[in-house]
Amino acid sequence: MLMRVLSQMQIVYRINYQDDRQILMVEREEDVDNVREIFEQLNREGMLPERNQISLYPTSTGEFVRTLRRYPATLSLVVMTLIFFPATFGLSSSDGSLLWLSRLTFVPLAELGGSPIFGTLADVFESGQFWRLLTPMFIHFGILHIVFNLLWVWEVGRRIEVICGAQRLLMLVLVSSLSANIMQYLFTGPSLYGGMSGVVFGLLGYGFVWSRMRPRESLRLPDGIYIAMLVLLLVGFSGMLDLAMVGAVANGAHLGGLLAGLLLGGVSALGGTSDPR
Repeated sequence: MLMRVLSQMQIVYRINYQDDRQILMVEREEDVDNVREIFEQLNREGMLPERNQISLYPTSTGEFVRTLRRYPATLSLVVMTLIFFPATFGLSSSDGSLLWLSRLTFVPLAELGGSPIFGTLADVFESGQFWRLLTPMFIHFGILHIVFNLLWVWEVGRRIEVICGAQRLLMLVLVSSLSANIMQYLFTGPSLYGGMSGVVFGLLGYGFVWSRMRPRESLRLPDGIYIAMLVLLLVGFSGMLDLAMVGAVANGAHLGGLLAGLLLGGVSALGGTSDPR
């Protein structure tokens, strides 16, 4: 009976047999709660055999690789960020490795007499180095910086990818990164800044608007996360974080990413299907 109901609801599933148990595997993580409710209802109504033992999992430990393959865009973003991370070590190097970092900064960067010399946004357009508009998101200033950002990218990005699709997630990342970098440049002018935090604010902004405009397809993030996001933004602009950290916080990037995410979340929720793939 359960299998017939799942088929009618077009829920993709399969059954694995483990010892004397049947383990029901569902393709989409968001179907887990629905399937559990169906199972409990059928069980209460006595429409399932008494010996039927079903455990509900979105995946199994042995299928960890398969889980990663469900989020190609999110995983690719994480991997690319890790690949570019060594360029950050050029910050404290005098052997020419600054060249790697200088290819990722928002504006051209050179070193003269041990001091950094920055170009301007006009130099970027005149030289055709348009990748600089996006690549600061791959710059991270330490292990904690990159780990913190990538944990949020993985947690929020994969939720958006499952519900809205890889294409929309990638567009969100690109637009959030562009908006974050431009906003930070407007705030501070030519300077060294970077990190995925602007994109993270974009993802959270998107999730906030999307989840409220489409509650049935919510990202299911606790409201406390959105509150913490706003508090962090306000505290950042107060200057308190600058006193507690080494270096200045890219508040402009946070604001730019957030605004882009809020806008795209509204536009996406108003039109189209959930997953354009």
